[in-house]
Order: sequence, then structure tokens, then C-alpha cells
Amino acid sequence: FVDPDDWISLDAVQVLYERILQDGSDMAVGDLVEVLADGSVQSGYYHLDNALLNKEEALSRLGMARDIPCMAWNKLYRRIIFRYLRYEEIVRAEDTWMFPYLLDECKSISLDSRILYYYYQRPDSIVHNSKDPEFLDSAAAAFHVAQFLLERGFKKNAAVYINSAICQLHLVQDKKAARKLAATDINVRNGALLAIAKKLEE
Repeated sequence: FVDPDDWISLDAVQVLYERILQDGSDMAVGDLVEVLADGSVQSGYYHLDNALLNKEEALSRLGMARDIPCMAWNKLYRRIIFRYLRYEEIVRAEDTWMFPYLLDECKSISLDSRILYYYYQRPDSIVHNSKDPEFLDSAAAAFHVAQFLLERGFKKNAAVYINSAICQLHLVQDKKAARKLAATDINVRNGALLAIAKKLEE
């Protein structure tokens, strides 16, 4: 996957393909940089290491300091991991919603430290001009991932996503809509996730 306003290095596909062949992995991930509107390049915040992770190791990084970018782009996949998976039809954050399921379908994931992807920061993009629908989608996706991680025993990771969702809800102007999302089954499941987040912060 490559977003239409981004670009990849000339050897990106070859590098990721060779890593999948070499490691026998199901997904290969390259590092990235952000490109600003004036053409300057800003070092990204992922700084991937060269590694081969199993599924549990990859999931344990979600939301943490050595996170794997959750976007669909900057990766090459074996087609088979999409056999049962389809992206949600939401305004924003469909990548966040889907990514843990993609990792869950993988036996192993290759990380490559080389810069292969150039993420263009377009000033008029949806990321930089979000409104209530985007904030609500982002919050719903974060709550969804938190529930996924909690069910698999990654409590600290789940707490990070809960806090992210709460931050998104604070940005929503329609407070009634924000409260409605915070009360739905998709997120807190009778307050269990929020209780865990609070406990981990103590």
C-alpha cells in the first residue's frame, strides 16, 4: 500500500520482498520519514530496528516506545493474511482498527531499519484538519484496539490506547456524541478497560 500523495524509495518493494523471502515472514515493515510541505525531510519517530518478531513480540510493541507503525502503508504482506480480513468503512483510523488483526494473522514480522517510505505532510489533509467525525472514528478505533489487546493479556498496551481514545474524545465539540461513544459496548465493556488504565497509572 502507498498513499497517493506519498512515495517510496526505488528499491522499497525489492527490499521488503527479499526480507520476506529471507526470513520466511508474513509481513515486512520499512522505516519512514515525514516530508513537510516545503520539501524538507523530518526524521520519523519510529526508528525501526532490524529484527524478526513473532506475533506476540509484535503485539507487545503496540502503543509502546518501540511501536510498529499501524498504517497500512510502508509494508509488504503475504496475500494470505487478508483472506478473512476486510477494512472497516469508517471516516478515519481504519488502519488502527485493522492492524492488530493483521499482526494476529502473521507467524512472524520482519522489521527493516532502512528508510523506504516518504510520508508527505499535506497541510489540507484530513489528518491536519480533523473534525468531530474523524475524532470519533479515531477514538472508536483506539477503544477497539484496547479491547483486542486486553483480551490477549497486553494490559499496559491496552491502557495506552485507552488514553489515546480519551484524548480524541476531548477534541470532539459535540459532547453528547462523545459521551455516547464512551458508553458503548465497543470500548469500556462495563468500565473494565478504564479501571485497568487507572490502576496502571497508580
